[in-house]
Amino acid sequence: MARCHMFLNDDDFYSLRQISMQDLLDSQSGYRLTNRVICQSKSDLLAVVKPELEPKKKNKKRKRADFDGDDFNADDIKQSIIEEFEKEADIAEFYSGEGNNKLIKLDEIPELENKPMYICLETKEMVNLLDLKKEVILTMLNQLEQVKGRFFKVESILPAFVTLRFHNKPLEELAETDRFFKVFQSLCPVPHQGVYRTSLTKLAVALGVKPYNVSRILYSIQHNGRGDMTYDTDKESFILQVLSIPSPAQAMPLANAMLTATRHIESALMQKLNCMYFVARRVSLPSLEIMLKKEKLSESSGKEMYLDFSRQLNELINIYFSISKEGKFNNPMTTIVY
Repeated sequence: MARCHMFLNDDDFYSLRQISMQDLLDSQSGYRLTNRVICQSKSDLLAVVKPELEPKKKNKKRKRADFDGDDFNADDIKQSIIEEFEKEADIAEFYSGEGNNKLIKLDEIPELENKPMYICLETKEMVNLLDLKKEVILTMLNQLEQVKGRFFKVESILPAFVTLRFHNKPLEELAETDRFFKVFQSLCPVPHQGVYRTSLTKLAVALGVKPYNVSRILYSIQHNGRGDMTYDTDKESFILQVLSIPSPAQAMPLANAMLTATRHIESALMQKLNCMYFVARRVSLPSLEIMLKKEKLSESSGKEMYLDFSRQLNELINIYFSISKEGKFNNPMTTIVY
């Protein structure tokens, strides 16, 4: 008789929990991510409203240890943003509102011409900065997006830049008859060593499409059979559409709201792991010896035992998906008898 059975023990349960908890969000990472989004938004806006000002590069990197200690509070967060964004004074005139509720409304910035503004946070840089997987960071950004005020929208994980190479026809000739190439030429009229390179988000804004549509357009052109062009992409990034920019004083409340929402997700993750492990544990055996012993005691050489395991598994899974809250699921471990 062929057998297909699952063996689990309590060590498996604790190992799975340990692996799951490795990616839980800590407060420092939440604050750093919030600050990074705010600073990048201001830097990109400043490049539009005051292009004559070159944002200074940071003269030192703030370490995670800079946020340690009992003195870490809202004032520290506010000052850290100002330090990391040294042109705060140059952009202060664009704030509206009063007190800690000040923000920059992008739909009131005439230089943007009512067009969307996107920022790119390179995934590799953010993973190194926060020491988290990019999937976890994306979850954090999705929670930050839903915070009251809705300062930005998460578009997707996309390349920050696209590069084009032309073969049968030059860009100038294609731009005469194709709107896409005409727009691309306006952004990147001169190649570097035969390669044209431009920002994916700037190209999307100029074309009037969402950033994720640019890759689709490029793919369709490259595979239209004419062989005019090949493209490549680089610098995978989190793409965010900025709706408004909060003041430094709002960084702490925003980060706390994101952390609170993320904690609910983490709690649900642990509960789901608990429930599904207990379900699997209920219909498994701890060792091969016990399995063979139960087979010998069975009148049908274990066939009925395995069918019963299968029925129990289906029943428990149906119960799991029928309840509204994982906490209502009774712990099957309490009734396991070998």
